[in-house]
Amino acid sequence: MRITGKNILQAAINKSPQSIMARDLKAWLAIATQSNWVGPADVQSAFSQARSLGGGKMWEFPMSASGVTITAIIGFKGNGSIVVKKVQ
Repeated sequence: MRITGKNILQAAINKSPQSIMARDLKAWLAIATQSNWVGPADVQSAFSQARSLGGGKMWEFPMSASGVTITAIIGFKGNGSIVVKKVQ
């Protein structure tokens, strides 16, 4: 599945919990920034926190899109993938 801002946003706001992976951290940062979910500094700060926690750890921070605040869990898996899913 091609990773796009629309794919990730759809997964994040879907009523059923879904997750989506992005292999490339830079690509994900670009998508998150272009989608105006959070400011670039917020994204960088969040990912810095995740790196300090190490692979496999999960944490959350708010993202907003179209005026709707979404709380997403984003974590690094052992293979370097990034998981994004909605918190119920």
